[in-house]
Amino acid sequence: MKDPADLARSDPEALRSAVAVAVPFLQFASIACWTESRWRQSRSGARAAPRPAR
Repeated sequence: MKDPADLARSDPEALRSAVAVAVPFLQFASIACWTESRWRQSRSGARAAPRPAR
């Protein structure tokens, strides 16, 4: 496994490809974490922080 900065210098196309493959997973993981956090807060009675504007 290479450091992303090293890969960007030595093989930018490989870095682009790796990021393209990872983005859908990262989006799913961030949504899943946000949903889990909201669920835990609702169960505990804590108020959730407002979701940041896009």
